[in-house]
Amino acid sequence: MKNDGIGSPLRRKEDRRLLTGRGRYSGDIANGGELAAVFRRSDLAHGMIRKVDATSARTMPGVVAVLTAADINNGKPLEIGCKFGLIDRDGNPAPDLPRPVLCGEKVRMAGDPLALVLAETEAQARDAAEAVEVEIDPLQAAGTMANALSSDVPDIWKSAPGNIAFHWQSGKPDAVDGALRRAAHTVTLDLVNNRITANPMEPRCALAIPEPGGRLRLVKGNQAPHLLRSALAGLLGMAEHDITVVSEDMGGGFGMRTSPYAEEVALSIAALETGRPVRWTATRNEAVVSDLAARAHETHAVMGLDGEGHLLGLRVDTRADLGAYLTGFGPGVGPALYAPLIPNVYNLPCLDIRIDGVMTNTSPTAPYRGAGRPEAVYLIERLMDQAAIQTGLDPFEIRRRNMITRETLPFTTVTGLTYDSGDFTAITRAALEIAGQPEKQEASDHRLRGVGFATMTETSAMHGNGVFEVAHVRFHPSGSAVVGVGTHSHGQGHETSFAQIAAEQLGLPVDKVTIVFGDTSKVPYGQGTYASRSTALAGPAILGAADKVIEKGRHLAAHLMEASADDVEFSAGQFTIAGTDRTRSWADLARVAYVAPTFAGTDLEPGLEEQAFYAPEGGTFPNACHVAEVAVDPDTGEWSLERYVAVNDVGTVINPLILEGQIHGGLAQGVGQAMMEHCVFDPETAQPLSGTFMDYAMPRADDLPLFEHIDRPDPCLNNRLGVKGAGELGTIGAPPVIINALLDALRPLGVTKLDMPATPQAVWRALQQATVN
Repeated sequence: MKNDGIGSPLRRKEDRRLLTGRGRYSGDIANGGELAAVFRRSDLAHGMIRKVDATSARTMPGVVAVLTAADINNGKPLEIGCKFGLIDRDGNPAPDLPRPVLCGEKVRMAGDPLALVLAETEAQARDAAEAVEVEIDPLQAAGTMANALSSDVPDIWKSAPGNIAFHWQSGKPDAVDGALRRAAHTVTLDLVNNRITANPMEPRCALAIPEPGGRLRLVKGNQAPHLLRSALAGLLGMAEHDITVVSEDMGGGFGMRTSPYAEEVALSIAALETGRPVRWTATRNEAVVSDLAARAHETHAVMGLDGEGHLLGLRVDTRADLGAYLTGFGPGVGPALYAPLIPNVYNLPCLDIRIDGVMTNTSPTAPYRGAGRPEAVYLIERLMDQAAIQTGLDPFEIRRRNMITRETLPFTTVTGLTYDSGDFTAITRAALEIAGQPEKQEASDHRLRGVGFATMTETSAMHGNGVFEVAHVRFHPSGSAVVGVGTHSHGQGHETSFAQIAAEQLGLPVDKVTIVFGDTSKVPYGQGTYASRSTALAGPAILGAADKVIEKGRHLAAHLMEASADDVEFSAGQFTIAGTDRTRSWADLARVAYVAPTFAGTDLEPGLEEQAFYAPEGGTFPNACHVAEVAVDPDTGEWSLERYVAVNDVGTVINPLILEGQIHGGLAQGVGQAMMEHCVFDPETAQPLSGTFMDYAMPRADDLPLFEHIDRPDPCLNNRLGVKGAGELGTIGAPPVIINALLDALRPLGVTKLDMPATPQAVWRALQQATVN
């Protein structure tokens, strides 16, 4: 058998289907008699609703129904609440500030849905949506946290006075006070982590299909179909087994497609009430305005060091823009993901972290590729570079003096994370050696060159109470295997990498293994794909299910060969009686496993399939060092990313080719945040100013260098495969690396402050301000 198991750089099995237009995205799955759905949305960002009148719209050609808040849930508010139960520093639970399915009393952001129009064609639905009469008494809006916290803006929520949803704190304030008093060097930074959004290639869309017996089928791109089914059951008052969620191919998720949205709930209600399938696809403007956003932190940090450059303590005050509603895991990003990772790879003795959750009249924020980890690493790596300047130490040397060493592992940080593996010093030294010195500059080139780097780790594949994943292995009578998993693949290449895991364990060629996911009626209950959890949780579950079916196969082979099961050995897909040449293959077993006479007179069960659950005992901590070189034109602020080196430890590598794609994709998004991406709102009206791709810039191929990715694996000790999460290192590493590089280039001209996105205009303004100063 050819070697195409774990470690082989196989091309993705799914690529041929996807690249030749044979993918099955939500928009490709048709159902006869569909109604077109269009939402009438609020133009204002803040106001009290006086009227939503659909009388005229209901009489327009082709219109079948128009639903408003008064028409659903018996006129009572139907709202999507927050799943993260946060306790603030006073011991009180944070308020639940839920997102309405359709707004009936108040709007809190531009784009809030007011009515759902159903018609025979999309054009008819759009015409009717414009005919829905809306009257809203405007209230002063807040498009920024500064505006939200001013006395001029009324409370967006009565239960969040002063537009603060929570004050959260963790750490040891007294210890940090003492550390800062003793410090020989004090580093202070004010940082902005800019608001961005995912902008997946496929906009949000859904098809809700009523089925006999009051059942519902929802076809929708979602990263966690079973969790969505559970949420829908609660919102619609239905039993989970009466709902099927189908999420086949999906054009990007990035965390934005994990939480339930108001639109799919409204579509489900419409389908059940009309008895007809209902389809909706967001326009790109609709998506940019209403999709969940991310990041949006403003932070003041003070770090103390002794005379030798060793860390003593760190105080962090962060304001997190939560948008208009608390949705999904949004409020948990700061306390659960950002705060614990602030120590990063360093032995930080004490930390005092405070987070204020601020409500604004903007789209809610939630996890986006990295989710809290990019914000944490950006903070600490910017601080470390500034500390190097103030202490006079080399940026590598100050990091080395504070790094957690391999010899001290397992190491528990001041925030409670226990790192099991990795060599942070070695991976940093390797990246810097590979990057080397910047290329020699031509005399005619007046651009300023700078080099920046960052060392990082991250929490991925989180563990804890109730965290699990599941896999089911079933052999067809032909001898090929089908593996069902509760995760979801939407660009990660699971159809290939998971097949490699199963093939390795079962001794099959990869092309004899099919991976099934995304249909709650066909696969076991699982928790989905997010936070780089899939391979670290589903992988061991696949191994567990494979082990069980191998054991069953051993007993079946023993029966067929009239031997004791204790004498049957399994290797490379063959069951052999020890010491003999008598053997049976999977194909031999599968042919008879479903034939009743095979089992006559035995206590063996027919069939050849098994299922296993896996609950991790610990998380995984991928780590890396990234280095970037930039060149800046001091006259115009134009700059280019000349080189990017990424040395990454993601543990055991299942497929090097897929891994490289994951790193490259993450880097492109991380570079985008540092370079140009930014969700902008008018501060006083909260109107979105970057609601189209004419205004929201994203990197193109010619903005990016050829990324240099180097694997330096150190297997994780917390799972059988030794794998670590791989999908988010790019978005975590690129922002601090690029801003550190830009400041390195600009510092000779007096520039000491630069926030993201570092557009040419922002760089030029920083240069002009430095000249004035």
